[in-house]
Amino acid sequence: MKRVIALAVALTALSSCFFKNTPGASGSLQTFATRADKLAYEAIYNFGITGQLAGGVSTRLEIAQSPPAVLRRLDTTSRPSLGSPITISSWFVSNASGHYACAQYGGATRCTPDNVASSTFGDAQVDGFFDLARQPDGFDSVRRETSPVRIQGERGTCFEGAPVTPSASPVRNAQATLPPERFHYELCYSDDGILLRGRRTNLAEVEAGGTSQDYVLEVVSITRVVQPADVQLPGPLVNPEDLKP
Repeated sequence: MKRVIALAVALTALSSCFFKNTPGASGSLQTFATRADKLAYEAIYNFGITGQLAGGVSTRLEIAQSPPAVLRRLDTTSRPSLGSPITISSWFVSNASGHYACAQYGGATRCTPDNVASSTFGDAQVDGFFDLARQPDGFDSVRRETSPVRIQGERGTCFEGAPVTPSASPVRNAQATLPPERFHYELCYSDDGILLRGRRTNLAEVEAGGTSQDYVLEVVSITRVVQPADVQLPGPLVNPEDLKP
């Protein structure tokens, strides 16, 4: 219990003092987060959760980009106590012809037009690492680390910050409500803008006396050589009506 309280005090101090805006840091973060938009590269990441939610599920992410074509793949593997692991895969692909979503149907991968895609992977647990820093008003406060780090052989520049806190709902009722989620982020980028590492901690959970839950994303491989096959649709394009049972 003492350890939880100490962590809560430390993180509260970070959110109220340590993360006061460093002049220009917020704009610098957005610059890094969008710097790789026109870069050809392929990056593979592992994503995991620490604390009570850890274990049983592993996630692999891939971004393959050769502008204007971009392929993003998400593989989530569940390992039940009995039986074999189960992997669910999904893809988002953008190219000069449009935007597409792909998934496995009946053991085969099929793709359909997707004109409403608004996030990188379509998964709330990982999208914040890629999308939040791209927004000019995504963070209340940002601090840029003065010393570079090395991640998978890449020189990285790291930022720490607290996103804008969601407004409390004006609706009141007799039921207890959870406090708005408040997060602390660490995001590290290569010199040419590839995300190398991300860590997100829920400050509200810690300050309430709960167990710290850290969501951790880290690159495991990077190449800046991308072949045409790396960004192609992983399956045939079909009419969404054809996928209905």
